[in-house]
Amino acid sequence: MTMRESRSILRDLTSEIADTERPLWSLGAEITALFDFLKERTAFRFNPGSDIAAGETRTDSGLAISPIQAAMCAWEVARTAAFIRGLKQAVQDASDSLSGRPLHVLYAGCGPYALLAVPLMSLFPPDRIQFVLLDIHQTSIASARSVVESLEFTEHITDYVCGDACHFDTTTHPEPDIIVSETMNVCLANEPLVMIACRLLSQSAAAIMVPASVHVDACLVDESKEFTLVDPNDVGDYPVPNRDRVMLGKVFELNGENARRWGSSLGDRLPASRVVIPSPLEARYRAMLLTTVVVYGDIELRDYDCSLTIPRPITTSQPLSGGEALQFEYRLGTKPGLAWNVAADG
Repeated sequence: MTMRESRSILRDLTSEIADTERPLWSLGAEITALFDFLKERTAFRFNPGSDIAAGETRTDSGLAISPIQAAMCAWEVARTAAFIRGLKQAVQDASDSLSGRPLHVLYAGCGPYALLAVPLMSLFPPDRIQFVLLDIHQTSIASARSVVESLEFTEHITDYVCGDACHFDTTTHPEPDIIVSETMNVCLANEPLVMIACRLLSQSAAAIMVPASVHVDACLVDESKEFTLVDPNDVGDYPVPNRDRVMLGKVFELNGENARRWGSSLGDRLPASRVVIPSPLEARYRAMLLTTVVVYGDIELRDYDCSLTIPRPITTSQPLSGGEALQFEYRLGTKPGLAWNVAADG
């Protein structure tokens, strides 16, 4: 296969993934083809049956997952499609305000395939977009470099940096117009996206963050109505579940404005909100946290779209009976995440 043919295949795949007329869930074949296409262009290999956590790094700001786990994230169809689609739209919007220079994208946690960057290199020439690829693991940086070089996209690269994104000095490179990172887990737990956003956006006054927002809401859920069972012989569209939920309110949101504000005076915790459990609390309800990822514009990952948006229970030392107030805070450090205290309302 010639280089021209390889680039054409990548461009066609990327265009299909970026087509907003296609539902995210319908892109399984394209995401699988993209994964295989990138995998073939690096010596990096892994066996999903082995210890996939081998090589992960616990930093002072959270867990940097292993190169194997980072590669496996590409298999989450809606997540990968949403981030590629969102980054493309962010690039297009940000490019409209530029003249005479390329757009600069800092990709924090690029993983072994530079999954969000390489596809866009097939759509935008190097005089329009430039990337700094940053990852804490040398294995990932070396693999990403081989993917880029195999496709002769080296002119799209400003630099490859092996280091902790939470300690990256943006002044050593062209000021980023876009900062993109997928370094997160459900409910913003354990992984360092919050600290990465605070550190990098506080140094970059005008940079756009992708994802644009990640917010966590508290709600009451009747788990027996979360899903609708479908007969395997049924055809046509799946019915929408008739869920029974009581929304309690947003407890935490990471976005560019908050990250810049927090980044100016970081301590060991960040403020979050307070919600009140209705009284009496009906027995069918369980308190849960819901994560929503607004990648960019109207491109979102919502309940059950991927591992990032699976509801998580709010656990307490004593069963909730109604009337309690839950006061949340976000704790930073080696194991970041939301924490909460329970008190009587009032």
